[in-house]
Amino acid sequence: MRWLNCHTRLCFNPFLQDRGRRVDQTDTEAGFQDVHVMVCVGFGFLMAFLQRYGFSSVGFTFLLAAFALQWSTLIQGFFHSLHGGHIHVGVQSMINADFCAAAVLISFGAVLGKTGPAQLLLVALLEVLLFGVNEFVLLSLLGVKDAGGSMTIHTFGAYFGLVLSRVLYRPHLEKSKHRQGSIYHSDLFAMIGTIFLWTFWPSFNSAPTMLGDGQHRTTLNTYYSLTASTLSTFALSALVGEHGRLDMVRQRALGGAEGRAGGGPCEARSAGEQDRAQARGDSKRQPHNSRRVCDQTAEGLPEAVDATAVDGVGLDGGVDLDRPPMPRSPVLPQVHIQNAALAGGVVVGTSGEMMLTPFGALAAGFLAGTVSTLGYKFFTPVLEAKFKLQDTCGVHNLHGMPGVLGALLGVLVAGLATHEAYGDGLGSVFPLVAEGQRSATAQAMYQLFGLLVTLTFASVGGGLGGLLLRLPFLDPPPDSQCYEDRIYWEVPGELKDEAQGSLRAEETDTRA
Repeated sequence: MRWLNCHTRLCFNPFLQDRGRRVDQTDTEAGFQDVHVMVCVGFGFLMAFLQRYGFSSVGFTFLLAAFALQWSTLIQGFFHSLHGGHIHVGVQSMINADFCAAAVLISFGAVLGKTGPAQLLLVALLEVLLFGVNEFVLLSLLGVKDAGGSMTIHTFGAYFGLVLSRVLYRPHLEKSKHRQGSIYHSDLFAMIGTIFLWTFWPSFNSAPTMLGDGQHRTTLNTYYSLTASTLSTFALSALVGEHGRLDMVRQRALGGAEGRAGGGPCEARSAGEQDRAQARGDSKRQPHNSRRVCDQTAEGLPEAVDATAVDGVGLDGGVDLDRPPMPRSPVLPQVHIQNAALAGGVVVGTSGEMMLTPFGALAAGFLAGTVSTLGYKFFTPVLEAKFKLQDTCGVHNLHGMPGVLGALLGVLVAGLATHEAYGDGLGSVFPLVAEGQRSATAQAMYQLFGLLVTLTFASVGGGLGGLLLRLPFLDPPPDSQCYEDRIYWEVPGELKDEAQGSLRAEETDTRA
């Protein structure tokens, strides 16, 4: 990692030049602060739901963001602000760098817990480059409008990460499934990330727009879309959830062949308890409040037999006896409230500065929240079972599908643009239409073509990145040690010899 930092610093010295302080930059500084908080705090804590991967979720988010901000300043500077042999930087360039970092972190969510820091930095090096090329093609060559990044940020980041995850598919990942669940305080930390993102998302979408009516429209449309997606998520979560309860918990039910594939912990122990028990040689110790017993299946995998038909996990990793019975069917991570409530911000990223109207924003947000919630409930299991997509954070439901919907919504709204509707503001939203170089229908076709270009760049880039990350010298975590902080971090509260012993007790595994 040291050579990457030195290389970046050497690249910066001869090219960068401060543009100084301008009136328009002064007005965007507040927006930059909001976007920066979203990237560094919101994304990091949103991914801190894993019970044994909180340090890595927040720490690697910090690492990737710091690297992507520097590298993207160079890449985007070469494309957009290279004058007289110098890259001019300012508040707007820092906002654009944060947008690129957001796309990298979205991709990180798809492979969370299954990659090491060296792999993450290498794939970020490639993704930032492709992000800059894709953005230049869409915004500069095709004249596509995408202020809030439904295409360039969310769609690109999501499908880059999904293809990356598919190439890095781990057939034996069930060896670490007992760590993929959450506990009370890890979900609470993730909800803090949700609140930060939800609060600052109007600034995220409006930061790159021109000051005036366009920025006000973007803020209002995002504001109303987020409220609608939140309400639809709460309603639908209670409708499709077990026993009519709201879903904010990342856990997997146990029992049956599907439950074994989900890798739920035998005897209802938490990941930390199982690892510590292995270090002590006490692999059969039962939590004091657990009534599960273990049978051995013909395949040699543990099958949980619940004598009390209870499936809740308590704070200490045992069974919560007050929780109602759960059916013996697989329950994949849903976390509707943590994620789907944010889909409203994604879906208006492209059309936010257009004449979407408050009603249109509400309808779009409601649709995005519904699609995202149903995706977590029904679509994610299909992707993993049929297409071998191991999407840790569910980026396809929060960023992928809402991003595509947002791009299609932009196609529709752009096709309806008229001088009567926009007045003098048409030039700031669709300058080529205002100048008569394009019709509104032609602009809509360019918007649609921009979506196809983004999906192509994301898919090719993700596939290439996956092939690079399969190189053995990058030292990825083995299947049996995924979603575990102790591989890369000093974890407080655990004896050193106990921590090392539990890791040594893990069987030798095939590396991805």
